[in-house]
Amino acid sequence: MARTLRDSNLGTRAARLKLKPRGKPYWKGVEQGLHLGYRRLKGKPGTWNVRHYIGSQTYLVELLGRADDASDADGIAVLSFDQAQRRAREHMVKRAHKEAGQTGPVTVAD
Repeated sequence: MARTLRDSNLGTRAARLKLKPRGKPYWKGVEQGLHLGYRRLKGKPGTWNVRHYIGSQTYLVELLGRADDASDADGIAVLSFDQAQRRAREHMVKRAHKEAGQTGPVTVAD
């Protein structure tokens, strides 16, 4: 099982509130080619993003959900740092399976 990374800039609500609001996310490496981003918004809860490296200095960026800045995380619409990391890894695995042509569950015949 992959370990959960801790970053003092993104790991807690208090640390995230100290970040300057800006349009570009603050990125944290999760695994090689996979980054978790936190975008701090002015007057609103921040958002979590995932960034996949797809080659030739190109990234695919997707929104994961809202951060737990203003309300407690529920794991679906509002995500904590740990939940956002898990969701980012799930995105990476789904993307890898799709690229390999595996769309369904692994069967005995496979």
